[in-house]
Amino acid sequence: MDTLMGTERYCLYQGRQYVMRSSGWDLQSREGIVTIKIPEGLSASDFSESIGSGGEGDDQWVVLPERLVSREWVRKVYGEWRGVVFQLKVSPGRTGPVLFGYTSDPAAGLLGIPGDQYQAWGGPLPADEVVITRQVERELPMG
Repeated sequence: MDTLMGTERYCLYQGRQYVMRSSGWDLQSREGIVTIKIPEGLSASDFSESIGSGGEGDDQWVVLPERLVSREWVRKVYGEWRGVVFQLKVSPGRTGPVLFGYTSDPAAGLLGIPGDQYQAWGGPLPADEVVITRQVERELPMG
């Protein structure tokens, strides 16, 4: 697996796709807002319509009015490791991104993945051993 891929929420702002950190409501303006991750090579100052920003290092973000976003969706990514299919999520780690897998398949417990039949199994997976099996996109309601 060359590039770590995982389930993420996305939005389309000014014709460009961004990873969404969250969405919600601004209590003062009572307007919908989205918080997006600032991609490498850009800074908060590149988003003149933002109403807030924060973070540091690789985890910088800006808040935008949702009315400026033309589309929101989630892309779920599934991969197989040692015969078990996991939903994949990429999370920051101490030495770089870490691939996490989540599943309700009890066989994951036999592979040493922590969890149980009530809360499912989940934990870090070796990215170079995971094969992406499918990606599913679903539109998210706006407003």
